[in-house]
Amino acid sequence: MSDCRLTLPPLPYGLEALDPVLSGDQVDAHYNLNHAAYVTAANRILDETGGDFARAPSFVYERFVFSRNGALLHDLWWENLAPGGVRPSRELQEAMLSRGHISGLVTALRETALRVQGSGWSCLSKRNDNELVVHAIRNHDYDWEAMRPLLLIDVWEHAFFLDYLNNRRAYVDGLLNLIDWRVVESRLVG
Repeated sequence: MSDCRLTLPPLPYGLEALDPVLSGDQVDAHYNLNHAAYVTAANRILDETGGDFARAPSFVYERFVFSRNGALLHDLWWENLAPGGVRPSRELQEAMLSRGHISGLVTALRETALRVQGSGWSCLSKRNDNELVVHAIRNHDYDWEAMRPLLLIDVWEHAFFLDYLNNRRAYVDGLLNLIDWRVVESRLVG
């Protein structure tokens, strides 16, 4: 990943579009407070260091990576969602048969999301050897060099607390109905 300045991309839908699964207030707080904060923090660190992390203490680079990864994962996260969800195409379903059925992947994503300890993500990734893997991401610790994320479920409390309090299970179950499988397919073949 390059260490260039980040921008907060516009949401691909309105704040209220994911209702009733995610309220406008929840989307607004998650996007305009949390996601924006990762972008701002990464850019501030770039400004302070000039991108020269060799001269900065290691914790400065670690904070940068945390913020940058938080911003990048959120960029992908919002793209993964669509009002009402978008069903997988026949082509994607056929492509997935050789790698495990979509319903099995969804079940694995759900179970992984429920098992994440503390803050993190449940993720379907395509490894460099083209294998698909469902795995947890602790905090924002994603290995961009070894794999590419196809589908993310944000299970940080800021993603759902306003609507679900601490009921992660209800949040994840609702969220799985908002997946835009066209995006997953484009990432798989891209």
